[in-house]
Amino acid sequence: MKLKSLFTLVLSSLLMIILIVVFIIHLRSVEEFIENQVYSSSQDTLYSLALSLSKVDPKKDKGDVKLIIQAIFDSGYYAYIKYEDMNNKVIYEASLPIVIKDVPQWFVSLIPVQLHAVESDVNDGWIRRGKLYLKAHPGYAYYELYNSFKELLFTFLIIFVIAFIVLLVIVNILLYSLNKITRQADGIGQHKFIIEKENSFITEFHLLIESMNKMVHKVEDIFRSEVKTFEEYQNLLYKDEESGLPNKRYFMLQLKEMLEDENKSVGYLALISISGLDTIKQEQGYEAYIKALEGFVKTIMDNNKHYLLARISEAEIAILFDTHDVELIEQYFHNLQTKLDVSSREIASKERLFCFSIGVAPCYDNDKISEVLSRVDYSLSRSKINGCNIIDLYDTKDAKNRLVVSGKSSWKKMFDKIFQEHRVALALQRAEFAENHRIYHEEALIRIKEEDGSIATAAYYLPMAHTLGIISKFDYIVIERILGEVESFENPMALNISKEFVLQSIYFLELRNRLSALRKKVPQRLHFESSENDILQNLDAYVEFADMIHAHKQKFGIDRFGGMENLSYIERLRPDYIKISANFILEALEENKALLNALEILSKTMGIELIITALQSADDLEKLQASGYEIFQGQYIAQPRLIG
Repeated sequence: MKLKSLFTLVLSSLLMIILIVVFIIHLRSVEEFIENQVYSSSQDTLYSLALSLSKVDPKKDKGDVKLIIQAIFDSGYYAYIKYEDMNNKVIYEASLPIVIKDVPQWFVSLIPVQLHAVESDVNDGWIRRGKLYLKAHPGYAYYELYNSFKELLFTFLIIFVIAFIVLLVIVNILLYSLNKITRQADGIGQHKFIIEKENSFITEFHLLIESMNKMVHKVEDIFRSEVKTFEEYQNLLYKDEESGLPNKRYFMLQLKEMLEDENKSVGYLALISISGLDTIKQEQGYEAYIKALEGFVKTIMDNNKHYLLARISEAEIAILFDTHDVELIEQYFHNLQTKLDVSSREIASKERLFCFSIGVAPCYDNDKISEVLSRVDYSLSRSKINGCNIIDLYDTKDAKNRLVVSGKSSWKKMFDKIFQEHRVALALQRAEFAENHRIYHEEALIRIKEEDGSIATAAYYLPMAHTLGIISKFDYIVIERILGEVESFENPMALNISKEFVLQSIYFLELRNRLSALRKKVPQRLHFESSENDILQNLDAYVEFADMIHAHKQKFGIDRFGGMENLSYIERLRPDYIKISANFILEALEENKALLNALEILSKTMGIELIITALQSADDLEKLQASGYEIFQGQYIAQPRLIG
């Protein structure tokens, strides 16, 4: 029960009890007043009647006795008037049946009115003629009492309503500050840093709000400090100081992770060699060299179709693409070739000071890093042999004779056929606590049933699905399957969501409706995750998506965390977990443990669980466990298992 409801219930009950007691006391006073009034009136009437009868001899003038008594009886509201002689013999009696009109029976039964009979002697001087008895009719008393009851009840109801409204206002005023404190406490639980600027006029609440603000400031300062520390170490370890791009070490980590991740395929790898930068440095100085480098990097980045851009040596820039669309690659480098040529002429002091050589090679399923690098180096060498500003595209067929760079129309027809024949399957790979093998969740991985009946991973298909804009349809199929059977799964299920799905309002709204229906049935049984790269490109949309997921009592996580961007976005996103490659952690353990310490403090401050992915060996598991990591996912932990 909420404190407001409890306060209102207790105080309103006390108010009700007080009003009822006062009402009963007041009603009892009215009842006594009416009884006394009737008794007094009855006495006055009786004394007057006795005086009138004192001069009448009841033996001789019975008719006069009757006339006098009946006249008094008819002029009032009496139960009876009785006149007896000295021998207790009734001389005359007038009476009225006890029938109470205009008063409900429940009221008569609930409130018994006590009206006592009055009596008086009838004397003529010293001669006693008899005894006179009179009792008022209770109908009058009940009528008056019932009218008073209705007036009192109406008055007290008005008082109660007004008092209750005033009570609610007072309770709201008292709890206003407490609600702000509660909001702060909830914010801390949800990893939000809420500072209350408006304080309370109530001393105790004022001090409590100040204490809460100090605590929130302290937690926020810890978070900011660790974010800054992490970014500094990350830049030191993985960023090229001159260009601001990721360096070779980071590039190799990402390439290895992408080649090992079946949900993320590298479509093409390109190397751009720039000759002439060293001449600029020697002839014009370091400042001119940096300016020229920044100009070329900006030109390359403005073409923004790549997945990852990195400077791997003083004169070479590597570009990773997550598409197999050869038309898109050719168009990209045609535009880049033109822009680089223009840039070189603008930056150079004399024509053809700079020379660009570009080698491009596709990446295939199950490639090793050495194979990919060998292929692209060969392509770059051929480009250099052929002259300046030359692009060389490696052969487009792999060892299996699969056409990697089919046209878009062929891909579209193939996907349509896959959907029509329902050849999208699912495999589950678990992430677990290594110490007790308790399963954190099972991630749903897409599989494609080939026409020959074999099962293929999604790495080959998904990049082109991204290019064609139909990746969200794969997401929809997976979500429909998982949500339809979620109650039958023993463990929480993780679903990798593409940015295209998040950006399409129709899918967003449908997912929200489905989660609303499942909210009470399967709390925190559904984990939604997306890659850090997708999140950073569409942060506002993902913040809204994560808030929706959290509102429905489910979890949201960051996949393929690299940490090369400003980490303040984590505060807005409030993820429940972050997935980091084992390669990333292992290298940091050897090169810079302070980076990992900052990451650990950051995650604990925000209540984020770290999941180590792509774990390949027992030795790696032992090293990572010794460093305090608990949750793991990868081929060593569990191979994906096909379901359905």
